[in-house]
Amino acid sequence: GPVKPVTEPDLIGELQRRLAALDLDRLRERALERFWHGVGFEELPVASESRTRRIDPTVTATADVRLPDGDLLVEAGSRLNPLDQLPFTQRLVVFDATDPRQVRTAGRLGREAGERRVLYLATQLEKDWDAFSTLEDALGAPVYLLTPDVRERFALQRVPATVESLGGKFLVAEVPPE
Repeated sequence: GPVKPVTEPDLIGELQRRLAALDLDRLRERALERFWHGVGFEELPVASESRTRRIDPTVTATADVRLPDGDLLVEAGSRLNPLDQLPFTQRLVVFDATDPRQVRTAGRLGREAGERRVLYLATQLEKDWDAFSTLEDALGAPVYLLTPDVRERFALQRVPATVESLGGKFLVAEVPPE
């Protein structure tokens, strides 16, 4: 049959051309700007007095729990404390990172954690990458956002606050900022 020359562009050449045309710095800047627009914060009032609460994570099985082979794992009515099986060795430090007093208090609470691993959770942040980096440098650790499920699970009401385990219960301590 008749032979015709190939008229479609080379795939690798086309990809290289498109990649060279991209302004990667601008795309990166736009992605960073978009991040702050989608961030949701879990705002909490400032603690005005020291307060401590204990939360018992014990649950009662409402029905038998069986393994796939039919063996009984948990009998209905059994009480189980997850801390008996999986120790909570962290100290959560929850604070408003837009308040310099709370940042100082959070740093102190983190340093006082002893052997516990500290996890900093912010209820508020400056919507600025440089400020975020400065905050992490000041604390010497990463800072994460407090999520609604963590706020609810530990019944967090005021900040700064710490969460750690003690004697099979969670201990939530609210500390007025310095």
